[in-house]
Amino acid sequence: MPLMDLTTPVELYAVEVLRDSNGRAQAYFTFLNCAAQPIASLYATLTLLDDAGAGLGSLPLRCEGLSAPGHSRFTVCRAMDDAPPFAGARALVREAVFADGTVWRIDENAVLDCAPPARLSDPDRVALVAVAGPDAVCFPQRRGNVWVCVCGRFNRMEWTTCRRCQRERDDTLRRFTPERTHAAYEQKLARELAAERAHRAASRLHVQQEHTARIERIDRELRRQKRRRILLALLVLLAVSLCVLLVLLPDLYASQPVSVSTSIPTISPLDAEISDPSGISSPSEAEDDGIWPPVSSTTPSPAPTLEPQKTGNAFG
Repeated sequence: MPLMDLTTPVELYAVEVLRDSNGRAQAYFTFLNCAAQPIASLYATLTLLDDAGAGLGSLPLRCEGLSAPGHSRFTVCRAMDDAPPFAGARALVREAVFADGTVWRIDENAVLDCAPPARLSDPDRVALVAVAGPDAVCFPQRRGNVWVCVCGRFNRMEWTTCRRCQRERDDTLRRFTPERTHAAYEQKLARELAAERAHRAASRLHVQQEHTARIERIDRELRRQKRRRILLALLVLLAVSLCVLLVLLPDLYASQPVSVSTSIPTISPLDAEISDPSGISSPSEAEDDGIWPPVSSTTPSPAPTLEPQKTGNAFG
């Protein structure tokens, strides 16, 4: 029967038992400091349990020189050579000393039977963890002058928040009933499915857009390469044409026929008169003699004299 003083500032959270190579048992006790102040030392009574949860015996546990921050977990390791093999344990904390020197001690008259709620079925546990969080172990309950939080912690009814997880009392008792928990789980599941479908649709759209963009890039690259090949072919063709032209052009000039005129020009009498260049003063000689325009040295022929023709006259 688990006993507990609801005002205890420390709770046993988990137990792990390991054995070294020599077969010695080492137990790791993880506690939760529910108070805001750091804890310096701890004294508790451990009840060892077998696999079925039955008690195997009790032994004291004293931990000193601690520095456990408030609202956090801390682990204590102890050798369990003189203890029988066990699978779990419960702890009844009797004394806790805080870092500031204040001491909390158990009130034997305030110890209650804090039997944990019945284990939930798998669908209930899945829905409760999905809605309330991974530390949820049971639906909240009212038990006389105490209320049980979803984390399994027993709290006095006048406490408005859980001493372990700090959840609000009224909100916890109202929200996490079996009916509301399953309804909230279905709504959450529907939202998650809708979000998953939207994500998949967005992923498919993104993949399609990427594929389309890739095809467009490939098409642009192919067109660019085609233009490059065409331009290269035109340049090669132009270069070949220029080479052919340069090779054939001299042969074309060499094969062109040359026409020679064999006619004898006719010389006029005036051309014959000035054909002798010695009778004509050159401009340079005329300039040297101070005569310009130059005068021909050839004696001009006298003009013909016209004699009147005698005719017969009656008066004679």
